[in-house]
Amino acid sequence: MKVLDSAENADLLLEMIGEESEKRILSLSGKGVVNEFELYYRVHYRTKLAGRSYGAKYKLWKHAAISHTAMPICWAKQGEEKRLNEGMQSDVISGLMRRLSALKK
Repeated sequence: MKVLDSAENADLLLEMIGEESEKRILSLSGKGVVNEFELYYRVHYRTKLAGRSYGAKYKLWKHAAISHTAMPICWAKQGEEKRLNEGMQSDVISGLMRRLSALKK
């Protein structure tokens, strides 16, 4: 797959509609403190093959659960959350590239 500077000669166009990151609480302690939460990363896109109109909108997503500590500041958990988010983004982009390669064939 080759990325071009101009859409004029492209066999396949990708329109990135948007991306989202979300953090949901999974469980609370008896005192109302968060014990676990879930991270989501989503990408919304659509494609256009040469000579055609844009197709349906698609969504790729990844999620992960993470436990939380009751300590006010927990740098290790923040680092773990950041690594999980980065890993999810990388996985989603890899999946998108595989889908684009399959469309081109």
